[in-house]
Amino acid sequence: MSTAPLADQVQLLAVQALDVRAGQLAHRRRTLPEHAALAELATRERAVRDRLTVARTAVSDLERELAASDEAVRQVRERAERNRARLEAGAGARDATALERDLTALARRQGELEEVELDVMERLEQAQGQAAAAEAELAGDAARRAELETARDAAVAEIDAQARSLAQGRQRQVQGLDAGLVALYERLRASTGLGAAALAGGACGACRTVLSVTELARVRAEPPDAVVRCEECERILVRVPEGAGAPGAPGGGA
Repeated sequence: MSTAPLADQVQLLAVQALDVRAGQLAHRRRTLPEHAALAELATRERAVRDRLTVARTAVSDLERELAASDEAVRQVRERAERNRARLEAGAGARDATALERDLTALARRQGELEEVELDVMERLEQAQGQAAAAEAELAGDAARRAELETARDAAVAEIDAQARSLAQGRQRQVQGLDAGLVALYERLRASTGLGAAALAGGACGACRTVLSVTELARVRAEPPDAVVRCEECERILVRVPEGAGAPGAPGGGA
């Protein structure tokens, strides 16, 4: 069994209290609501960008389709205008009959093409609307992201400032403590989260295990500088002198 001054063991509880608080701050930093909100927003933005890409592609395709439709209508109109000009110029009877038949066919063809053109225009307008809506959503999401990032950064800065203050306080608390005691504490804390706990009411303050009468008597019979370990969780069990009061509660569980 290792030994360390009882005062150092008691002081170790203050170190443990600071470490628990530091762990709580780290957990708070990791679980800030802004983190989840930003992750959710990023997922939403990816979906909106995908919709925008689809809409813009549709707009591009429909613009080309509309241009082709416009060209087809233009060609039919120009041909009809040439035929009418030939009729007005006094074409022969046979040619006039052929030109009139062609004009009838061209008029029918123009009507069909204009219906197609109208359909393309309607689909283009719809795609443009979808693209505009997606762009507006992304703009709103960008503003929301900026707000969340500002809030997150402020919260992180506050937590980090508290963590630095705790680290400085911990350094002062650890300074001068028995090196072997501190090394044991650090090893236990790394593996279990808690390195030390007070013996309070006959129970381990870490795992809450109540010591048997025999075990409690054995522990109390150990020399004051003996570093006692909990048989259940193996943490350092600090026997705080009566009336002294523990300098800090370790918190947590087994």
